[in-house]
Amino acid sequence: MSFFGSTTNLPKEKKSLGNINADDMNSSQQAQPITYFAGRRYIAGQFISPGYNEVIKDVQGQTGKSSTGSVAHVYYCDFGLVVALGGRWPVDAIFKIIVESEIVWKNDAGLFRDADLFEDITVNKFGQARIYWGSETQPIDPLVFTTRGVIPIDPDFDSRDKKTWPKKGAVVGQATNNGDASGDTNPLAGHYDQHPAYRGQCYIVFKKWKLGRDRGQIPNIQVEVQRGVPWFASSTLNRTTTGLNSDARGVNPIGVLYETLTDGRFGRAVPESRLLQASFEAAATALSGLRISPRVTGQEEFRTFTAKLLEYFDGWVRNNAGQLEVGFFTHGNINTSAWPVLTDDDLDGEPELKPSTFKDASTQFFIVYADRLHNYQERPGQKYDNPSMRRIIGESRPVWIQRPWLTDPDLAKQLITEEGKMRSLPTQSGEMAVKREWLDAHNALPGDRFIWNSASRNFAIALRLNRLKRLKDSSGQAMLTVENERSLWPTLYIPAAIDTPGDFHSEPPAIVNYRVVPLPPLLRTSPSIQIAVMAQRSSVDVVGFRTWVSPNGTAYDLAAEKDSFAVYGELANFYTSTTANPDTTAGAQIFLFGVDLDTVVAQSDQARDDDTLLLFIDGEIISVGQITALGNGLFKVFGRRSRYGSQVQVHGPGAACWFIFREKLTRILHTQFAPGNLPYFKLQPYTHLQDYDLASATPFTFSFGIPGTPPTVSVSPGSQSFTGTLNVSVVPPSTATTRFTLDGSDVADDSQPWPQSGGSLITLAITQSSVLKVRAFFDDGWTTTPQVSADYVLVAAGSPGLGSVAPVAIDFSGTKGKTSGTITLRCATASPTIKYSKNGAAFATYSAAFAIVLGDTVESYAQATGFADSIHTYFDNAYVQPSGGVVGGNTTTSGNRSKNPP
Repeated sequence: MSFFGSTTNLPKEKKSLGNINADDMNSSQQAQPITYFAGRRYIAGQFISPGYNEVIKDVQGQTGKSSTGSVAHVYYCDFGLVVALGGRWPVDAIFKIIVESEIVWKNDAGLFRDADLFEDITVNKFGQARIYWGSETQPIDPLVFTTRGVIPIDPDFDSRDKKTWPKKGAVVGQATNNGDASGDTNPLAGHYDQHPAYRGQCYIVFKKWKLGRDRGQIPNIQVEVQRGVPWFASSTLNRTTTGLNSDARGVNPIGVLYETLTDGRFGRAVPESRLLQASFEAAATALSGLRISPRVTGQEEFRTFTAKLLEYFDGWVRNNAGQLEVGFFTHGNINTSAWPVLTDDDLDGEPELKPSTFKDASTQFFIVYADRLHNYQERPGQKYDNPSMRRIIGESRPVWIQRPWLTDPDLAKQLITEEGKMRSLPTQSGEMAVKREWLDAHNALPGDRFIWNSASRNFAIALRLNRLKRLKDSSGQAMLTVENERSLWPTLYIPAAIDTPGDFHSEPPAIVNYRVVPLPPLLRTSPSIQIAVMAQRSSVDVVGFRTWVSPNGTAYDLAAEKDSFAVYGELANFYTSTTANPDTTAGAQIFLFGVDLDTVVAQSDQARDDDTLLLFIDGEIISVGQITALGNGLFKVFGRRSRYGSQVQVHGPGAACWFIFREKLTRILHTQFAPGNLPYFKLQPYTHLQDYDLASATPFTFSFGIPGTPPTVSVSPGSQSFTGTLNVSVVPPSTATTRFTLDGSDVADDSQPWPQSGGSLITLAITQSSVLKVRAFFDDGWTTTPQVSADYVLVAAGSPGLGSVAPVAIDFSGTKGKTSGTITLRCATASPTIKYSKNGAAFATYSAAFAIVLGDTVESYAQATGFADSIHTYFDNAYVQPSGGVVGGNTTTSGNRSKNPP
């Protein structure tokens, strides 16, 4: 059909989509036109530069049984890609960046254009991207495309050979050496290519972009972008509701027609004054529910493009008194009473209409469209079937209709239902010679419809006027090209779109079940505070997760690159504190949940005693032994209790239970882990193909406690002399583990625990002169009581012989393991002679305090007349590693030697 009235005498214009010659606008891929699009689509980038600033990094790995070396190379470079034409209406938003079919960055809400001419995007594991939206005022890119400067006048200079380039030189404040500037890691960086601002074109530059492992080629890159269309400057239509601003489904097709008609860069450059604005606004309003996303990647005739566009809404364009008017054929229950009527008297000759038959009809129609729910893959996802026509014909006759600019399945279903309904009916088309008086009386133009009421033939038929040709004035005739109207029906049921089988989704779901566990001193690999994050695997395809930490919830640091998942459970009933230890009879009844529950398996007694599988309930750590399945996800778990210095506790129903193998426990160390801090955390799961979007991860906080007045531990009796055996008792705070030393050394988290019986502390029997030091450690892993001490002097032995001098107490003025300081020695025995040795030197007599530095050691003992020499006491000022950084996963201490001293 014709869309511009009588156009037979118009010369055919040989113009590309761009309306320009090949040198006015092209990419470095010669003869490859730049893409035009509107709506939302995946667009493949086209190269507009070679790769600049290539960087090759070695990947180290094991190359032999006991040797390491380079096993691969990772390539990086800078480059630019043009995305699409912009111009009067630049690209509005970017949603995804896809590298070799892998989504490496996405923003579900969209990164939208604002007043800035570009936006920067950081893509994890790949590099930096900067998108220029395609405005007419955007500058030359300074990130990648700015030239090094004036090309040197040197016969040996080659703009493609870096070894012939001069060094970049220094700026104020930099030193130079052989042309290299201090602090410049790449003095031969840059290029001498002259890039324009690419105004009117949306493009992206990529900085230090990873090409891949052992890959020196720039990969195929696509972006999901969204773009609206321009419109009449004087119009008052609401751009959003009308569809001139794109949504996920696309834009209004009338807006696309307006843009391609009026744009001077890639359209016909028709002035707005030649468009009948009222018809455009009426059509746009009526079609506000229809959205398309056209994409043109090759040169084609404007007529061809327009014909494709009109197919989406059964539309027409005609010349009306020197202006272009747009409209469309409505479908359904239409009132035909106002249509003009053509009778036999209005004919000027025999009509030449040729009817088709049922043999020419089709019965089944499939629409091929770019489904946005399936990454814009073109697929025949929706269909229309006319069973009545199939019964008449006696067979199924399928037809595939190409509508690649449709991306929404519901719109595709509506279009194929209406078009299939029409095209399944027989046609009748041809030419009719009519009297010009009838044509002038009804002002009939292409795009109109009328009723041919033939009394001689005894029928009335509705016809579309597709084309009009006025013959010589002397003939008084006009030739109409018509076809029968097949879009009339009282009702038409349009079912919901068929949900076709989905693609594989590689993005992992978020982690919603987790616990931060401060590790007790005996489970740490550092004296500083360490935590473990217990997290339940969110789906079977998730292979791990990363832990990110922030002091204030803004910028996050990667605290652990790879964490292992734990298994979550809930206690079904009370688990008392009076069970035997190891518990082999009572057991804890626990419901297990999630993907990994099958990994919770019974352990042998030896594995149980070696703490192979750990169970964290409240503040107690249990090493799992035997397990009995009770059905319906309920298990009875036995094990050795109060591991790693934790206390036996009573646990109530519903208490959270976390299982993890000790070798998979990731200990995390960070500067934010300090008493009084409230850091923010984010957990980022990942699959083999994709990471969870860190920006979408829900942050949470964990309190490391607010420093206050610490509780104390009391020792009874205090310092005194004694004969025989002295029984000493302590009263510590609840939920704390009490530890002590008898040689005057400071109490550490691996010192001996105070003796117990039946879960309760008992007295400590002292039978020789001792310096007792006591401290209690809490389950949080970092809070302790102040250290208390008492000197006990044996004045008469329990059997014949001399008593012993009291041990020497060593007092240090600095911070042990972190600073220098002064050592003061004292002894509770009257008139002692104190001997000491510094760093293993010969013993000397102590007379006054002396200084030590980091790394020094002190050993001391005392002598007194009538007594045996005291035991030796020691002080070690070895350097202690401060907190900060990451302790990698799977760092453990094998066996039980340092975890639970006897």
